[in-house]
Amino acid sequence: MAKSRTTRARPKDRGQKARAAATRTATPRPLAQPRTLRRLWGVLAGALLLVVLANFAITPKGHFGIDGSFAFFAWFGFLSCLALVILGKVIGVFVRRDESYYATGLDLGDDDAAPGVPAPDPDAADDGAGRAP
Repeated sequence: MAKSRTTRARPKDRGQKARAAATRTATPRPLAQPRTLRRLWGVLAGALLLVVLANFAITPKGHFGIDGSFAFFAWFGFLSCLALVILGKVIGVFVRRDESYYATGLDLGDDDAAPGVPAPDPDAADDGAGRAP
């Protein structure tokens, strides 16, 4: 049995290809779909609920006093995560740069010439291999 080959119309230029790609509707990635996100939040909320309910069945013995409190690992994990987010925001204020930080202030001179290499003579003949006679 012979396989049939399907051919696609080739775009005439790169601009047409880019426009065709831009007009295609993109489907969100699997983890970004709303249904998947709702399921993930449900699973995470259920896991948190199980951890908190486990404190009724298992009485933790605290080693430092505070770690024996009700739902310690749940609220301590939440507060630790919140503290890391706030710390990241504070550090970001000091590390942040303007959008044009890397685009301005650099004057490297002639972009075509490499440092320490003399510019080629435009009047010299070239044999095609990059060597002048």
